[in-house]
Amino acid sequence: MTPESRSKLIAHSIDLEQDGIYRVTGIYRNEPTLELQGERSEIHHGSLLLEVYGNRVTALEGHYWTDRNTRGSMKLFSRNKKIFDTFESAYEAFRFDATETSNSSEAQTPL
Repeated sequence: MTPESRSKLIAHSIDLEQDGIYRVTGIYRNEPTLELQGERSEIHHGSLLLEVYGNRVTALEGHYWTDRNTRGSMKLFSRNKKIFDTFESAYEAFRFDATETSNSSEAQTPL
């Protein structure tokens, strides 16, 4: 979810592999706002593969790739129990003044 588009997971699996690591795989569809379609961003699809670390999950790490020939890596290491409906509401919840600490138990909790 961004101010310019929304993504929806259209297929996924969570599997315990032979090496004892859980892996999350998914395929998603990203839809830019109508104003951006045909201008600078089109509907596209992508996939992700994440490994789950810790008996009490401490991190998700992996990579993604899209049908627009983009790819990257990601590491997720904290979460917020609150569910957000829009990018703007999530962004506001995670903004903080440089003088504040980012360790607020309300803002983020370990995975």
